[in-house]
Amino acid sequence: MSRTRKFAYGVGFGYVNQMVLMAAGLWLTPFLLRTLGTSQYGLWVVVAQVLVYLGLLDFGIVAILPRSVAGAAGSGDATSRAVEISHRIASILPIVGVQTLLAGLAAALLLIFLPSPWEPIRIPITMLLVVYVFLFPLRIPQAVLAGLQDNRFLGILQLLAWGLGTIATVLLVYRGYALKSLAAGWILTQCSISFCSIFRLLLRFPETVPRRFPVFDFRAQRKLLAQGGWVSVAQVAQMLLAGTDVLLIGKLLGAEAVVTYAITGKLIAVLANQPQILMQVAVPGLSEMRGFSTPSAIARVSCALTQGMLLVTGLVVCVVLATNRAFVWTWVGRQHFGGFAITGLMLIGMLLRHLNVSAVYTIFAFGAERRIAIVNLIDGLVSMGVASFLLPRVGIAGAAIGLIAGVTLVSLPANYSALLSITESTFRDYWRPLVPWALRLIPLAAGCALLQQWLVPESLFGVALTAIGVTVVYTAAMRVAVLTSPLSQYLPQRIIRWAAPAF
Repeated sequence: MSRTRKFAYGVGFGYVNQMVLMAAGLWLTPFLLRTLGTSQYGLWVVVAQVLVYLGLLDFGIVAILPRSVAGAAGSGDATSRAVEISHRIASILPIVGVQTLLAGLAAALLLIFLPSPWEPIRIPITMLLVVYVFLFPLRIPQAVLAGLQDNRFLGILQLLAWGLGTIATVLLVYRGYALKSLAAGWILTQCSISFCSIFRLLLRFPETVPRRFPVFDFRAQRKLLAQGGWVSVAQVAQMLLAGTDVLLIGKLLGAEAVVTYAITGKLIAVLANQPQILMQVAVPGLSEMRGFSTPSAIARVSCALTQGMLLVTGLVVCVVLATNRAFVWTWVGRQHFGGFAITGLMLIGMLLRHLNVSAVYTIFAFGAERRIAIVNLIDGLVSMGVASFLLPRVGIAGAAIGLIAGVTLVSLPANYSALLSITESTFRDYWRPLVPWALRLIPLAAGCALLQQWLVPESLFGVALTAIGVTVVYTAAMRVAVLTSPLSQYLPQRIIRWAAPAF
């Protein structure tokens, strides 16, 4: 299968999975609130966050494995590639083994010192922690498949596993198992993904499976820990950056301001993940290019990915501008809408951070995890410093302005300087292909901003119809931008034929 087709499968299934999760979440969340009650569902949310924190014990080792495998896949002949991939998998096994012991110890301590308010959920949290520790090393096969760009299999597997877990959860909730049903659904989903990935690796790529446990190499393990450690630092910095604005608003302006800020940005938070799928899927391919491509080829691919991601980002901007007020009004009531200015600032911040993401994923594929971690930390400090200063003076808009300041003053200059160094290109070369997109986005966004002022659907169905209409208009207007090089060089011919009449 060609690299282009692998990439297309990854992006396609990524979007399908995201859309299914979004649609199901709109139904599943109120269903669980009605059947379990607010207190029990709130405890589940807390437990899920605990699992996220336990995941940090990985120190980023499994996170860099897809990049490492893809890098090995892009060099040498088939036999040497298989040997190199097997060696790279084997090299992380001792570290993951130690990490599994640490995860087990952390889980045991959590159960021993379980807070008294969590006593009603001791059984489901014990179920979760036991299985979580058991599956800790079994994440390796899925990461290897991602590095080998087996995107079609992974996309189908994730969709089916999530569907199976969701069905099990709903059925068990109806049978009265309460939070145990949520734990069982999560366990079924994760076990399905892990074990199916193991079988896929053994049957489809047996030559990559290590045949023996490696001899411990201190220098190699230290290098892996250093790389993974910086990835872990970047993840922590990103988690803090994503949630500290809410904490600052709560401390400086109160809980009601937090509700207004969170609800106004809910639609943006949900849709903002869609454009990033393009870059997430591309990381193994970019890592593979390190072995055989020239800087000019890397620059061309990176620029094409940025074009593709920003085309989706522009759609999110237009849809949110046109519908956010109506969405909030019909969803929870007009008293929780923060206003058009807040929406606009959040969208500007999202757009700038997506520009940053396009650089971050590319330089990560080329081993710049240390730079990314440091830049993220400084970005977070600047963002929260500006927000702390502005919140008492301008209200919740200060949080959005702070995030804009951090990415503009820190992340964009630092990450794009690294990107341009890797690709041996200039800002002018990199941004010229984005001009057709930008020239069309500005009037479209202005029109959507005017639309939301007088068009107020009275139901979520009306909001959905408005979003569909905006999508149709945006898609038609961006046909020329789709044909702009270098993006057009990587698109299927049927898309080129569809867009060509725009000329």
